[in-house]
Amino acid sequence: MVSFVRKVLVWLAALAVALGIMVFAVVVMVGVLIAALSPKPSTVENESILVIDLSMAVPDSPATGESFGEVINLLSGSSTPTIPLRQLLDTLEQARTDPRIEGVLISGGVLPGTSFATLAEVREALVALAEAKPVFAHMDNDSIADLYLKSAAREVWAQPHGEFFFTGFRVEPLFFGDLFERVGIEPFFLTREEYKTAVETFTRADMSEEEREQLTEIIDVIWSRTLAVIAEARTLEPAAIQHLSDRYGWGANSLLLENGLIDGLKDYDELLEFFVGITGRMSENHSFRQISLAEYVDAAPPRASGRRTPTPSEQIAVIYAEGAIVDGEGGSGMIGGDQIARLIRQARHDDDVRAIVLRVNCPGGSVTASEKVLREVRVAREAKPVVVSMGGIATSGGYFISAAADAIFVSPETITGSIGVVMYLPVFEGLLESFDVRSDGVSTGPMSGLFSLTNRKTPAQAARLEEIIDETYLDFLNAVAEGRLMEIAAVRELAKGRVWMGGQALEAGLADRMGGLRAAIVHAAELAGLTAYQVIDLPAARTFEEIIADLLSVGVWQRFTGLRRDGRDPLSREVEAFRQQLSFLRTFNDPRGMYAIDPFILHLD
Repeated sequence: MVSFVRKVLVWLAALAVALGIMVFAVVVMVGVLIAALSPKPSTVENESILVIDLSMAVPDSPATGESFGEVINLLSGSSTPTIPLRQLLDTLEQARTDPRIEGVLISGGVLPGTSFATLAEVREALVALAEAKPVFAHMDNDSIADLYLKSAAREVWAQPHGEFFFTGFRVEPLFFGDLFERVGIEPFFLTREEYKTAVETFTRADMSEEEREQLTEIIDVIWSRTLAVIAEARTLEPAAIQHLSDRYGWGANSLLLENGLIDGLKDYDELLEFFVGITGRMSENHSFRQISLAEYVDAAPPRASGRRTPTPSEQIAVIYAEGAIVDGEGGSGMIGGDQIARLIRQARHDDDVRAIVLRVNCPGGSVTASEKVLREVRVAREAKPVVVSMGGIATSGGYFISAAADAIFVSPETITGSIGVVMYLPVFEGLLESFDVRSDGVSTGPMSGLFSLTNRKTPAQAARLEEIIDETYLDFLNAVAEGRLMEIAAVRELAKGRVWMGGQALEAGLADRMGGLRAAIVHAAELAGLTAYQVIDLPAARTFEEIIADLLSVGVWQRFTGLRRDGRDPLSREVEAFRQQLSFLRTFNDPRGMYAIDPFILHLD
């Protein structure tokens, strides 16, 4: 017995030592990672050329390390820089007055998916920069979006052997209606009203006339503004660029020169020689003296705004609502209703924060989560100014959470509105029957299984869901009417689920001012009576050390994915019930096939 106890103690001691070594190894590894991945401080030499490579991600919100993708990018050293919009705008403003920056070169191409509202704000900053510094641009295989930004330069050149891609804009969603019908997925959906087309990609085989109408209007507005901006910069007529797009779509860069869209053709060696002439000497790597935008961001610390240094109690909090709105904390590419509501509440209770700017870049989402955020906006507005800055899209729930603000800023390229509600509950009964799987059960009343995804709705259930969506739509209309000081009848005329461009929203009274994020911040400062202020971001960017610490903590999977553990949404409930029933089969392993067990799993919905 003593020998056994001694062996157990030795084993436990060895286990403890092994665990200690593992913890020590993890700590050392984390330290090495932090040391290796921490950015090296950048320096700006005199007479440097600031090189702005447009091949960068420009999200609204700063990286917080909350998403799995952000952490992977940190660990892998992703080659695509990510510079949040406000930081990018502030950095370009810094370069405008930096005596060390002799000139600017814009190169590279805009990443797909960057909204034109974001591009418009960046271009405005580039135009301001070009008024103070010589700004040049170089094109290779560029799109119309690239020329849109590069046309802000004093001179635009192109690679002689490169090509342009001016094919125009196209929106081409996929429609799964026929497929779903073939496999037995029946759509149960309700909309308020006719322009609320969010689910038709799952219910139809083609585009509705209402969707075609509003999508055509959206791309026409953005396309015409793009052509107008380029034409004005190049002293051309928009029709000339339209002809180039219609006639060629894709062609050699020499056509750009022939049509006045660029100033010349330069190979890379000629480009280097030109900038060496500006900086005065060639650098060690046989190029001109330069600093990349990403390096300059680190080298140029942010400055406070105003004519004097602000006090610690003169802050404006910018809260970012970027992504689809979901109930709970959210995750990568999501707006967690609980998280954004908590951030607004935090800013409201912080006496150092004198005003709040809510930056909304959101196509909508959960009504429940949106209502939580709207409530916090309303309460915060009673304590301090709340200004909304809309990015590329602020529709449906994105507009709902904005309606109660003191002021709403839009850009001409902002897509907003879509005041309406949709309910979509796909019924998988036919799909399950095709696999000889059927659902059956008992209930306590006619509304049991109201949100079931495995049974078709009864007439009474369908009628109740009609009542629910009517009530929700009325709540939406009332929220907009109250926030915008409009009659509900006027709101209903503007609603119907229809989307509006920023200029249209302004004319209709759904927005207050034209301008981007920086304009909204300036207005918030004016409402708060601030002549100097410091801007803080919420949620704040976290250090790499904090991100690694979270990697070693519990609940990481939920934080990265945004998945709820309570499974309260209908799809999660059905999946979990199906999983439990399959797992139940594993318990039937008695050698004699004899069981004392209840043959059901009870779910109370």
